[in-house]
Amino acid sequence: MSREKKRKIMDEVRDYMRLHHYSIHTERVYCDWIGRFIRFHQMRSRDDFENGEEKIERFLTHLAVDGNVSPSTQNQAMNALVFLYRKVLKQDLDQKIDATRAKRRQNLPVVMTREEVAEVIGLMEGTPQLIVKMLYGSGLRVAEALRLRIHDIEFEMKTVTVRYPDDRVEDLVKASVASSASCALRGKMRFEKIREMIFQIIGKSGGGTLSA
Repeated sequence: MSREKKRKIMDEVRDYMRLHHYSIHTERVYCDWIGRFIRFHQMRSRDDFENGEEKIERFLTHLAVDGNVSPSTQNQAMNALVFLYRKVLKQDLDQKIDATRAKRRQNLPVVMTREEVAEVIGLMEGTPQLIVKMLYGSGLRVAEALRLRIHDIEFEMKTVTVRYPDDRVEDLVKASVASSASCALRGKMRFEKIREMIFQIIGKSGGGTLSA
């Protein structure tokens, strides 16, 4: 497939995902798998996408045998390619895709002790340290912590409201935050409120400087 043709298909993928409000993370992951799929089969035209079941099966088997990927990674690639064929190329996948399945590995999780966590947090400062304390105390994901707003934190109830990008689902998470993080959060909230008030005053004064 020429560079122009490849770009056109990737544009169609992105256009469809943005039109239907897929997350930017999903868009990047799917585009990566679709690009790898195209390169693996050295596709040069849209005709090369024919016999999709066979091509998907070969690619997924390659990931399991040669790439030694995990089952979840193989499933992710499968989802991206099924999306490509059904949603973008408008091609049905009627035949069974019987790829070699990736082997599930038994990996023991690496768990840090409290002392090790405290040492890592101690090496940080400012906002990054505050976010890490929130992650450790509440079990939030990084993206969830970065999306927190002031009114999502309830100090008295010790809870955090987690909001998702589509605003359709909210979870109430019990937060066990250290007193130092709690004080830092309160201080940051006061700072944000003061800064907002200053911006409002500047706006009302026509953008001039503040006078005593």
